[in-house]
Amino acid sequence: MSFALTDKEKLRVALASLLGVHMDPIGASDLAVVVFWSTAHFVQLLAAAYMLAHTRYRPIGSQQPGVMLLVTLASCVWFVGDITANELVHPVTPLLRDCVFTAVWLRSALGQTAVLALLSHRALCLFVKYGLRRHVPAAMTLASSALLLATTLTPAVIISVLPRTRTVEYVAGLEICNFDRRFKAAAVGLGWLALAGALAGALLVCVRVRCAHAEGARLLAGALLLGAANAMHTGVFYGRAEYAASRGWRAAVVCVDQAAAVGAWWLLMGRALVGCAWRRQQLLAEWTQESQAHHATKRSVIVTTIQ
Repeated sequence: MSFALTDKEKLRVALASLLGVHMDPIGASDLAVVVFWSTAHFVQLLAAAYMLAHTRYRPIGSQQPGVMLLVTLASCVWFVGDITANELVHPVTPLLRDCVFTAVWLRSALGQTAVLALLSHRALCLFVKYGLRRHVPAAMTLASSALLLATTLTPAVIISVLPRTRTVEYVAGLEICNFDRRFKAAAVGLGWLALAGALAGALLVCVRVRCAHAEGARLLAGALLLGAANAMHTGVFYGRAEYAASRGWRAAVVCVDQAAAVGAWWLLMGRALVGCAWRRQQLLAEWTQESQAHHATKRSVIVTTIQ
């Protein structure tokens, strides 16, 4: 792909140079990243639609399709926030020029934090199902949902009412987001707090609860993927304050983020979806056999404990 820089883009690069910042213009590599991950999320949305159409198929129905649909939507929102906040695209509307909206609401609150909070909810449901051997009550689902909303929305609402000079503001000529030092530390801390919740839930389920179908192990693997992406983002955020001006670094941050988000979803849903599409009866037989073996193991443990 070849691009001819517009006069506006040349002016932006020249202005950055005057301020002592080397800025790579938005070009072919940025478009390639946007197209690739747009395609990946489109495929994920198609898979989520297929999932909703086959919720009666037991291997899919047992995977909490409603929660996984929300994870899909949150991943897409995260992607939109990523490419705008990390400057892979030119903001074309006043809303997208609002760094609080793109970096705080889209990328963080409704994107990354929402994905992690939903995985924490999934871990809680697995613990109740396999650890306490009970169906997940509606009251617990409502309470968990309310906690998720509070976790994701409250910090974003507080940040939105603070002056932009104390949080993050848009630099018009350069089309970049300028983060306040203290706000940067708070934002990174909130991201790690949400990740800690997801990892703690996944570890609890994986270590303390014997789950059928390796659900605990897959949940932990997804949380670790997201943890690796968050570690990389934190390192770049602090190690290269002007990383978004570099073509390679901004592409790397977005690619790692989205690989973790999409990869975690497919780790949790891939076996059920692929099996439903191409080996429906075989997977159902395997799934039923694993469930029966799991219940038989639980009964033998209970009997042994009583004796």
